[in-house]
Amino acid sequence: HPLAGRVLSLFPLPNLPGLAGNLISQPVFEGDQTQWNTRVDHRASDRDALTFRYSHGTNRLVEPFAADTASVPGFGNTVRDRSHNAMAQWQRVFSPRVTGTLLAGFNRVERAILQQNASVDVNRLWGVNWLPTRPIDFGYPTFNIAGFSTMGDATQIPIDRAGNTYQLTAGVAAQLGAHGIKFGGEVRHNQHNGINNLLTRGSLTFSGAVSGTGASDTLLGLPALGIQSQADNVQTLRITSTNLYLQDDWRITPKLTFNLGARYEYNTLPRDPTGRITRVDFRPDRNNVAPRIGFAYSPDSRTTIRGGYGVYHDAGLLLANTALYFNPPYFTIRVFFPTATSLLSLSDPFPQRGGITPPASLSLLSADLVTAYLQHWNFSVQRQTGAGIVSVAYAASKGTKLLRSRDRNQPRPAAGDVQARRSEPQFANIFFTESGANSSYQSLQISWNRRLARRWSMLAAYTFSKSIDDASGFLGSRTDENFPQNSRDFGAERGLSSFDQRQRLTMAALWQAPAKFEVSLLGSFAAGSPLTPALRFDNSNTGNTGGQFGSDRPNLLRDPRLANRTAERWFDPQAFAIPARFTFGNAGRNIVTAPGQASIDASVSRTFRWRERWGLRAEAQAFNLLNRTNLDAPERFADEPSTFGRIFSARAPRQVQLVLRLTF
Repeated sequence: HPLAGRVLSLFPLPNLPGLAGNLISQPVFEGDQTQWNTRVDHRASDRDALTFRYSHGTNRLVEPFAADTASVPGFGNTVRDRSHNAMAQWQRVFSPRVTGTLLAGFNRVERAILQQNASVDVNRLWGVNWLPTRPIDFGYPTFNIAGFSTMGDATQIPIDRAGNTYQLTAGVAAQLGAHGIKFGGEVRHNQHNGINNLLTRGSLTFSGAVSGTGASDTLLGLPALGIQSQADNVQTLRITSTNLYLQDDWRITPKLTFNLGARYEYNTLPRDPTGRITRVDFRPDRNNVAPRIGFAYSPDSRTTIRGGYGVYHDAGLLLANTALYFNPPYFTIRVFFPTATSLLSLSDPFPQRGGITPPASLSLLSADLVTAYLQHWNFSVQRQTGAGIVSVAYAASKGTKLLRSRDRNQPRPAAGDVQARRSEPQFANIFFTESGANSSYQSLQISWNRRLARRWSMLAAYTFSKSIDDASGFLGSRTDENFPQNSRDFGAERGLSSFDQRQRLTMAALWQAPAKFEVSLLGSFAAGSPLTPALRFDNSNTGNTGGQFGSDRPNLLRDPRLANRTAERWFDPQAFAIPARFTFGNAGRNIVTAPGQASIDASVSRTFRWRERWGLRAEAQAFNLLNRTNLDAPERFADEPSTFGRIFSARAPRQVQLVLRLTF
């Protein structure tokens, strides 16, 4: 086919031997960050103080590999962040014991994530007309060629969104004898505006179904499957939050202080002023009362014992409500495949008069959705010694009514057509979000702080912890879908949190060297986070198609841990097996641990001063000073044996930068 050469030329040539893992690439990550702040303080009278502040920042990145995509260079993404923050505050002293504060604020955060080839009009370049014509959707479709890495611009971008927050806060602080009373309230109005044009460039699969191999099907220009979306789902959500608080710091004796307080939070239901989303009859959650209690006791001048308990509510449900924009008629998907009388062709793989619109995959929210909350408690002992301050703490938390998602329309494993076996056959997968997840976190935290003396200081902190849940987030990640394999059995999802790190150590040291130089070191060492082994294909025949929906898992035969782990074999792939057809695998969630991370950063600086008010700081900084190879997570799909358990990428190597900072 005339276009086959253009498609295959998008693959770089191999530079390593072998049929798999035969390319090593080191494209350049680019970053450009600018930030400036201005602040004005004005004392209007002996009782009144005014403060005005405005901050603006931009951050532009070129990421060579788009998130959660195969590591083929040339198909990364660009990120553009822009932020504005403004604040005006009036502080009034009513009496020596009573002060009041009134604050008005505005915050705007913009983020645009565009495909690397967003400036390439492939329609014009290739002389075709089957790709989007809107400039924001320019770029290449995704190509899935059997035997090759996935290639093309990521299907989940472009994303272009902006959020506005308007804030009004009032508070009073009063010292009434042994009681320090604080009370007040806050009103926040949040606006979310944006787009997420999922699959608008489409995805083409060359499986080898026509000629025997994916490569030969590509040369013939005969895809076995095409998927493309039509999106007109601009997101415009609004939510208002009202919070009230009351706190009493009660100094019972010079050695003992109690902290008692409560906070009330109410969030309106997210709404769309354009009427693009519809919901069932939701009930506002009006009982979000969060008590707080704590104490501090000093048996002597060198020892402090602290403890506390508090309830903390989630800030709102904006993210969950964005899923409602991916419903018809504002978002539809068409599927194209060969028939008995005609084949798909690269000349027009998404024909306007062809393809089918399959039963819609819906996104729904439970009518019983409520605000998630976290209970947190801690107990610590702090002791000042001649070598510094040592602290030992136990900290824990329990999450309740956290967001979780499942497929409400998933059939049971069996042979036969998936759609016909669904409870609601007029629809495909139903992405159903509800308040049902739970979490548990336990930790031992030890720290040592040596304040600056004899020209050096040091801070070290060690955490030994474990975090367990049945859903670690609303959306999936590269290492776990955060979506159940079997939507009827959430108990099987109970496992390590996706962000669990069993051990973590950080150390920071500063040395004031001779000749006014300062040398600082920062070390960070952490155990690896877990990942979930999975299958690419729907082995159970239940609609587990991956993506935002679940994936099947393999069977676990034995402990996959190896005594000697390498990038070529991080865990034992033979410890897993493909389950019998039409069954779920027994492998649990997050049962394999990825490599840990270790890095030492260093800087050497000197400050030059003149005329008292002016200073120039020159600094040389090195990140990952020892140039340690911090491996990424291994490949986790058991039905891809050539890559399963292998690691093909790593985090940033040593980076060095020079800094000049002018102060006045």
